[in-house]
Amino acid sequence: MQIYFLAPFADTEDLKLSYSQIIDTLKEKKHKVLYEETEIQNFKEYYINTVNKIKHADAVFSEVSSSTANMGYEIAYALSISLPVYVFYKQGLAAPSILAGCDNKNLHLMQYKESNIKEIVERAAFDLQEAKQEYVMVPMSPLVKKYLDWVSFKKAVSKSTFIRSLIEAKILKDKEFKKDYS
Repeated sequence: MQIYFLAPFADTEDLKLSYSQIIDTLKEKKHKVLYEETEIQNFKEYYINTVNKIKHADAVFSEVSSSTANMGYEIAYALSISLPVYVFYKQGLAAPSILAGCDNKNLHLMQYKESNIKEIVERAAFDLQEAKQEYVMVPMSPLVKKYLDWVSFKKAVSKSTFIRSLIEAKILKDKEFKKDYS
């Protein structure tokens, strides 16, 4: 999944360590992490790039122990387009009051401490993965059903895993899809 990571640019060293731990944990779980690494030079370009990254993300992960107005806008924008937003803040600090009072099913406030940040991020990533799964009912002929039963038994793989692997293989070969969604 593509995850847009959001945190203030300049902060204390201990928060920078938290940012790195969040990013590294997501990358370990094979997520593509999008984030800003440089100071803002051109405000219009920054706005366009940020909005595009959020639009193309599957979720937003944000560390708000030291939040900014920009972060509030980006979180609100992500929520307005129905993206899941996971907001992390250090134990001992209060969650930003505007977020703590927000009643949105896509907003997840997650408190952490240095000793459990990896576990908290892994749990959020797992929850996101579970929530993002979609189920499709497919009518099939008796022959197709018989084949799925056979392949499931012979290859010791679930029917859904087998079907998903066929689709994923097709995606890798489909140049038109790659062009439209890269």
